[in-house]
Amino acid sequence: MSHLVSSFILSGLRPYNDMQLSELFVSFEEKPQGTASLAQVHKAVLHDGRTVAVKVQHPKVQKQSSKDIVVMEVLLRAVHWLFPDFAFMWLVEEAKKNMPLELDFLNEGHNAEKVANMLAHYPFLKVPTIYWDLSTKRILTMEFAEGGQVNDREYMKKHGINVNE
Repeated sequence: MSHLVSSFILSGLRPYNDMQLSELFVSFEEKPQGTASLAQVHKAVLHDGRTVAVKVQHPKVQKQSSKDIVVMEVLLRAVHWLFPDFAFMWLVEEAKKNMPLELDFLNEGHNAEKVANMLAHYPFLKVPTIYWDLSTKRILTMEFAEGGQVNDREYMKKHGINVNE
């Protein structure tokens, strides 16, 4: 495990930042299961044997997103000055309002719980349980669930999931 990833996870989990990663997890896969622009997800095993997914926000995302919004605002103001009919300044306001929500993994966790409650009557659908004691605004720890992608018809057929439903 790279020291950077390990220290970022521990510093992000405030009550545990004086610990070693091995004190929280029996195993922690350094290679992410998946990665995207905001975060990457690692598979880990807790000391009680539960397998979890640990979503870790990339360290520079917070600062970079603030810069991106400023750049977007400057560019949109310039375009609006050149083309007064170009009325897209609302994009800046939407970004300022929504970006902090996108970057707050606690918000994402609460939304996951809402979705789980709304869709609980679908037995074939699994929304992972959130482990709040191991989650912060920049780290989201949840139950690891094996599964397939919604667009993988072979996976659906193999597991008896009716794609028409």
